[in-house]
Amino acid sequence: MVLRIAYLIQWLGDTFTLLLFIRAILSWISNSSLPGSRGIYEALVKITEPVVSPCRKLLDKVYSGPIDFSVFAAMVLVEIIERLVITIMLKVFV
Repeated sequence: MVLRIAYLIQWLGDTFTLLLFIRAILSWISNSSLPGSRGIYEALVKITEPVVSPCRKLLDKVYSGPIDFSVFAAMVLVEIIERLVITIMLKVFV
């Protein structure tokens, strides 16, 4: 049972990281003539912004350059939290 929960947490983290990656890619091409890309991008922003926004606020205090690294920071944060939760869960319950 614990392993199934660990796999679910891993799947959710990996899926969210993939959504963040797609958001980053679409941010470069969403204003182009690619049909439907703007709507998909806006949906991804609504889903991922609760994680990206705090990363952006934190990075604004440290880095104020022309490139927004907040999506990359969110990807790293999601991966760290995913691995931390799974490791603690497996050490405690297995």
